[in-house]
Amino acid sequence: MLLSINWLENDWWYALPLVIVISLVYAATRHEQLVPILRHALRVGMWIVGFMAVVLLVLVLLSWQTAEKPFEPASGQLPDGQQAAGAT
Repeated sequence: MLLSINWLENDWWYALPLVIVISLVYAATRHEQLVPILRHALRVGMWIVGFMAVVLLVLVLLSWQTAEKPFEPASGQLPDGQQAAGAT
């Protein structure tokens, strides 16, 4: 998903206009002149993208960790009464 061959049709492109608009509006509520607004918007946009990247990394790591280890009850007994593989 993240390394899609057709990157122009990736859903991540929806985040770009949202980050731009949110950072510009937030910066415009703090400043009145154009140059400080753009400077602040750039910093806020970088902060938002960095935060989104950290959240994505955490979710990917959690997904990878749970995909590697399937759930197995401690008793070795499955909910339907069958014995888990490798349980004695």
